[in-house]
Formats: sequence, C-alpha cells, structure tokens
Amino acid sequence: MNEEEKIKITERTERYIRGEMDTQEATLFEEDCMRDPALNEWYQLQLLSRLAIWEAGREDQKQALKDLYYKGPATRSSWFSRQLRWASIAAVIVILAIVTGVWVNDYRLRSISPESLFSTYYIPPRAPETMAVGDSLSPVFAAFRKGDFEKVAEEYDRIVGNDTLSFPEATFYLGIALLEQNQPKEAAEVLAKTSFVPEQTRWYLALAWLKSGNKPKALQELESIAAQPGHFYRNKAGQLRRQIR
Repeated sequence: MNEEEKIKITERTERYIRGEMDTQEATLFEEDCMRDPALNEWYQLQLLSRLAIWEAGREDQKQALKDLYYKGPATRSSWFSRQLRWASIAAVIVILAIVTGVWVNDYRLRSISPESLFSTYYIPPRAPETMAVGDSLSPVFAAFRKGDFEKVAEEYDRIVGNDTLSFPEATFYLGIALLEQNQPKEAAEVLAKTSFVPEQTRWYLALAWLKSGNKPKALQELESIAAQPGHFYRNKAGQLRRQIR
C-alpha cells in the first residue's frame, strides 16, 4: 500500500467514524470491512486512538464516540452495524482495562519517593581487590572493602587532601563512601570533581543528586546519559528518568 492509498483509507475511515457518510456510503464501507481484514483492522485502530482522546478529556470528541459506541450512526440498522457496534463495545472494555492497568502502574511508579527510587537503582561498586606494593591509596580501598566508610574519609583526607585531580579513583570511592553514610549532597559534590571512569561516575552522580532531593540536577545527569548511544547505563537512566516526578 503506497502513501496515497494510506491517506485515502484514513480519510474514509475518519468520515465513517465521524458519521459524515450517507446510508449508502456507510453500508459500502461496512461491506468493505467485512471483505478486507486490513481495512477492518485499520478501522479498529482508529477507534482505539479515539478512545485515547476520549480518556484524555477531549470534550469535543466525547459525544461522537458515545454515539458510535452505544447508539451507532444514524439510520444504520444492518446486521453488520449491530455486530460491529457490540464488537466495538467489547474492544473498548478490554482496552479500558488494559489502559487503566497501565495508567495505574505508571502512577504507582511515578509516585515512588526519591529515596525508594535510589534504593531500587543503587548498587555500590566494588573497590579494587589488589594493590601494587607500596600503593599509597591502599588504606582507602581497604577501608572501603571492609565497609568502614568513616575510615575511607579519614584515609582520603590524610593521603589525598585537596589534590582530587591527581587521585580520581580515590575521589570516586570517597563519593560512594559518603553515599553509604547517607550524605548524598556531599557525595554529589565530591563525585562532580572526579574524572574516574566517566560513565560510572556520572551514573552515581545522578543517583546522589536524586537521593539528596535535587531532582533537576538528577534529571539533567540522567538525560545526558540517556542521550548517549552505547552508554553502559543508558537504559537504566531512561527508566529512572521516566519515574522521577
């Protein structure tokens, strides 16, 4: 079917749904639907799209839909019209159940608190298991692996101080340690300073802003991640972004 044929079928279906056909033309359309499954399917799809408009509250469309679903077009009393009308009502009931379920689920997801969303998506990264002999950062990572997050901060301050640029990996784990101590704002400020594995860092930065309650900054980070093809956290970022309201 070429584009011109699609346009003609769409216009014809629209006229039938709006009740703009006379009796003869409407009867011909109904007979064509009986003979042509593709046309009938297109007609049903158009009905369902109107249902979406109806549920969205378009007052100018509601009465026309009510007439179609419950009364049928004026002067039509053919067996096909009656059967099609009842089939349409049944289809609407089914779709309403589906749409309602989707909306309820969507509302449920959107009403989750930032703290709950954070807990759902947050998985702490593992610190390096082995270190080179004499590695000055060993105490930082050893404390992190033990879950002694206060010690992480102490060792970081002792070893790194303010030289965050020279120790991006340690700075990243300091940020995670702050998250573990329920200091998300401070964690975000630290994570924003490190260039360690940018994909991973930006994801945890988004989570830190989310937990701190700063939705605009969280969304900004998530949108940036979701816009990058091939980003390791792209799908998760897209999902989380849709749930933040």
